[in-house]
Amino acid sequence: MSMKLRKIVALVLVVSMFSTFFVGCTEKQSDEKKTNVDIGGKSEEGKDNEASNTFDKKFKYTINMLNADTVKNELYDYYAEKFNIEFEIIPVTWGDWREKTRLWISSGDMPDIMYWDLKNYNLGEFRRWSEQGAFKEIPEFGSKYPNLQKIRDKQKSDDYFKVDDKYYTWLAFQGGAEGEKYSNVSNQSFYYRKDWAEKLGMAKDEYTWDEMTELARAFVEKDPSENGQGKTHGLGMIGWGWPIGLVEIIDKNVNRYYLKGGKYVWGAEQTEALEAIKRTKKLYDENIIWQDQIVAKNSDAENQYLAGQLGMYYTNPGVGEVSRIRNEMVKAHPGIDREKAFAPLYLKNPDDKMWAIQGVDYWSATVFNSKLSDEKLERILTAWDWIATDEGYEFATKGLKGVHWDMEGDKVKYLTDEPLKGTNIYNMVRLTGAYELENPLFTEEDRQIVKDVAERRQQDDDLYLKEVDYDLYFFNAENYDKYGALYPEIKDKVVNILASPEDAEQQWNEFIKASKPKVDLVIKELNDGLLK
Repeated sequence: MSMKLRKIVALVLVVSMFSTFFVGCTEKQSDEKKTNVDIGGKSEEGKDNEASNTFDKKFKYTINMLNADTVKNELYDYYAEKFNIEFEIIPVTWGDWREKTRLWISSGDMPDIMYWDLKNYNLGEFRRWSEQGAFKEIPEFGSKYPNLQKIRDKQKSDDYFKVDDKYYTWLAFQGGAEGEKYSNVSNQSFYYRKDWAEKLGMAKDEYTWDEMTELARAFVEKDPSENGQGKTHGLGMIGWGWPIGLVEIIDKNVNRYYLKGGKYVWGAEQTEALEAIKRTKKLYDENIIWQDQIVAKNSDAENQYLAGQLGMYYTNPGVGEVSRIRNEMVKAHPGIDREKAFAPLYLKNPDDKMWAIQGVDYWSATVFNSKLSDEKLERILTAWDWIATDEGYEFATKGLKGVHWDMEGDKVKYLTDEPLKGTNIYNMVRLTGAYELENPLFTEEDRQIVKDVAERRQQDDDLYLKEVDYDLYFFNAENYDKYGALYPEIKDKVVNILASPEDAEQQWNEFIKASKPKVDLVIKELNDGLLK
């Protein structure tokens, strides 16, 4: 992943999640003397960017924030003072985020600015609410907000959310820059005990499918764990990835519709899907997969890993997760090699292809209450546009120049070793890891690992990429909306097959036959709606 790509991603994440700067802002700002701190760089007009604002009228906004911290700090003070704005935070959690946003919209009581987990499955709701006047139209950015316009020009998903050719949402962009063949490739992967692999004489730069299998088997049979209890398991997975994440490495189409021979087909009924399931079942039957994985909760496999009883762990970590797991490993196992205790396992599938998943070019959205005045909207867009500049990016990723960082020759020198309290800025944006790639509060080794994994997935000489079909992703029709690709049913059936002593092929074929009436309705909608 190029520096340019990381920069673009990070810039936009700030714009769409600017609430991460505004934590703890329920108290009214004081009239203390402005802090004219130079954060480095120039604005597009070439003027020094200082904290003193040029806005006479102060605006206060209500805004929801995920896992909000309510303590103000110097980043909030600087940003709020610069644009003469204030924020009242409404906390939400992963558990109630979706429920609260739907309730706010339907009741007409939504915040001025609402951060929303807007995906393809609730696209229909978004369109209906837009037509009913719940959201304020977002203007064309053009030359008034040139930095936002540059970001919008790169988005593919944006136009799918247009209603009557108007924008009512701002998507948190995470796509690629010019020249990038593949964008937004996930870091989903196996991470493993490289120290154990070295102990067994089986450490490699990259593993074929068979080599990975043999290493996991060796973990079980030779029990290299320091607990010496003979309880080492081969591989396990985070709950949301089990078991389809493993099957997809072999057959990327198992749980989706895709184009084949000029028509949409259901991946689950193709011969490749059954073969992938058989290979996965072989791993389970041979005790290479942790046997309790079938009944495990989301984080149980990680707990096994942290306890020193699991050799490989499938997850999708940003820098923050890499750092957390490595730190917990050191705490639980004093003297362990921190980097080798949790290292990326570069794995090729049975066809000798490096597997990767591509996501859409956004991960969340922001909408504005239709009651918000034009003047208040203009102010916040002005503040966003600054965040999308080079100096705004430096502020977001490094903090205040002379306070949190400075230049030492041609290199950045960080002046603090502790995270800023209150803003929770880096933790909030770790959902994609973009800020974390530049966050000096994580070690260079932890940041580099995440970069290396992403960059390896940008190489196309042997890439097995599950790419995004944008037209399909945003497609709406009665049966497609109702059934989709039957992912929950596929997941449950695969788990049942893994746990069952009965013939896998017979069980799978019975499932395919029972599902055909629903699937055929969807396929007709797809071919009629997308190919005509």
